[in-house]
Amino acid sequence: EESGDAPAKPALISWGQVVGYDQIAEIKLDSRAPAEMEGQRLRWADTAAMTGRRYFYVVTATDSIGRASPPSNRLDLVAFSAPRPPEQLQARPGENQVMLSWSAPATAIDGSPLREPLTYQLLRAQTRAEPYRPVGEPTANLAVTDTNLQNEQSYYYVVRAIRSQGTTKAFSEQSATVTATPVDLTPPPPPSNLVAVPAEGSVRLAWDPSRAPDVAGYFVYRAPAPNGEFSRVNLTAVSATVFVDRSVERGKSYRYAITAIDQARKPNESQRSEAVSVTLPQ
Repeated sequence: EESGDAPAKPALISWGQVVGYDQIAEIKLDSRAPAEMEGQRLRWADTAAMTGRRYFYVVTATDSIGRASPPSNRLDLVAFSAPRPPEQLQARPGENQVMLSWSAPATAIDGSPLREPLTYQLLRAQTRAEPYRPVGEPTANLAVTDTNLQNEQSYYYVVRAIRSQGTTKAFSEQSATVTATPVDLTPPPPPSNLVAVPAEGSVRLAWDPSRAPDVAGYFVYRAPAPNGEFSRVNLTAVSATVFVDRSVERGKSYRYAITAIDQARKPNESQRSEAVSVTLPQ
């Protein structure tokens, strides 16, 4: 590393060191600390850089026996203060998605106002312990919808602010963490082809199952014929596609309909099937 107004020296290797540069970090791939992995890229922060000073950086790779590669391309930049982290990160779950929003920081970490526009990088993890990975490309928006997620799976989010001057970028620290769990909001289709067969003191019902793959069971509804209000017969859903209603009276007429519920944490109930009518013998 070099600083100040002196011209950059050529990046040459001598005895495993880059001539004219100071080694300021060593990153081992087994732990990656103090760098962070973002997708296929490593990200490292020079926290000792002084605002307003010019720096030159190169990176080398070293093999298991200490042989160093040629230096990378040289990065030439003038250090400037990173922004403060975004505030008030909020997450609202939907079906297979999470809607996130946050507030822009007003100042840099040195207290100076931020006059240029910022961009933001949203990051996600499925546990608090695993590394956060970028969600899409950086955006100038203060809201992002993360899509194609698994329902009933919890996700953890942070967001960083990015300040740019020319080709140089300064990243804020991560915001506070929020978590959200997408939810299934779509009810299954109703059962079909309901048939009711009266018998002495009971009605046997049978139907074709709902076509949804995540059906957890069925509810049976009954109403006095011809125009009474429906009420649920079974308090807990039945998994079978047959049901015998024994709480009926001889000679009475009833209408029946069936609904399906799914396996969501808060189960979604289908519309009622087409109703069928039946009259019990005396």
